[in-house]
Amino acid sequence: MLALGFVIVQGTLPFQLVAPIFWTQENAGDDVQVLLVGLMATIRGVAMVVFGIYGGSLADRFNRRTVLLYAQTGGFVVAAATVVVVMVGDGGPVAMTLLFALVFCSSALWAVDVPTRQAMVPDIVGIDSASRGLALATSGAWMLAPVTVLSVGFLIDRIGFSGAFGLVAVLQAAALLTLLPMRYRPTVQRDTKPARRRTALRDLREGIAYTWSQPALRWVVGLSALMTGIAMPAISGLGPTWVTTVVGASFTEFGFIAAFWGLGGLVAALLLTRFASPARSGAIVAIGAAFFATGFMVFGSGQTPLFAIVGNVAVGSGLVATQIAGVGLIAQIAPNEMRGRVTSLLLVDRALAQFLALPAAAIGQLVGLTVLFPILGVLCLSVVAFLLLTQRRFWLNRGTAENAAR
Repeated sequence: MLALGFVIVQGTLPFQLVAPIFWTQENAGDDVQVLLVGLMATIRGVAMVVFGIYGGSLADRFNRRTVLLYAQTGGFVVAAATVVVVMVGDGGPVAMTLLFALVFCSSALWAVDVPTRQAMVPDIVGIDSASRGLALATSGAWMLAPVTVLSVGFLIDRIGFSGAFGLVAVLQAAALLTLLPMRYRPTVQRDTKPARRRTALRDLREGIAYTWSQPALRWVVGLSALMTGIAMPAISGLGPTWVTTVVGASFTEFGFIAAFWGLGGLVAALLLTRFASPARSGAIVAIGAAFFATGFMVFGSGQTPLFAIVGNVAVGSGLVATQIAGVGLIAQIAPNEMRGRVTSLLLVDRALAQFLALPAAAIGQLVGLTVLFPILGVLCLSVVAFLLLTQRRFWLNRGTAENAAR
């Protein structure tokens, strides 16, 4: 049931990310269009940073199934409210402000949900099988992704924004239903009474301090943060605008191009269900980072659908491989009572990327996306290459987690 819920939650992402961007483009003037899209991504990033870290603390304090129930209920309420705003609003400042507020709430709840689910995987399948268990759940999510991504533009063209947001509400309700019959017992019973007296700030400090004290965790979190911090403001924040303005695709054609992101992620997840193992975690992280950086450079170096498609395949597969192997490495090294916080740090890189979308959008509005994207692509590939070449011991090491931690 955990895997099924994860598939459904991830399946809503294309709609939650893309539909608000297209709605903003439709209702904003050309002179502020890119800037407002960047602002939306930044609002999403602020929510993910703050609540992602706090979500990891909640996952370590309380029963993780209970945390998911609250987060998923909130997700359904926010999705339903978004439908109302889009149906009743006229696209003016009030409706746009409300939509931005709902995007903040949706992102905050997602940031609590995902690290909690990932922290539960080792409890259910065991530490040694954590990477394969997560890969199996992720493969299901990415099997749905090409369909949902392809459907975004098509549904907006056919049934409008209210219909697209309505589908999100239905999927959120379905994800909530998967939690009701779930039975879950953590491998380590936590004493929740003293835990409730702890502060989120103290939990955060402990999580950061522990991650910093483990060289392998410091490497994987740092590598992921740098590569996505450079590339994701452009890919997820401004990518739909790039494809629909620079490449010149319609909303429906955008869905076709973006579906190849999901296809790349699906292929990577399926391969890792077979080949992921504790001994290979570091190498998979390195290969995934290299694919991701190369794919982004391809995506932003050409202005044709072919470049966008090839880049999407590499970016999607690289991001999924890095994420799965990174969570597997965390499961091997971090103790259960610390796992949620360390996992949330691995996801914070996406939040920081969203946060940085506003300055990226401001630069893009000033100099043009055709100037910004190639520069960021070269920078991302250079940084990843430098970290892989100078930190070879982490991804060439085929030993145990204990050896990687030294």
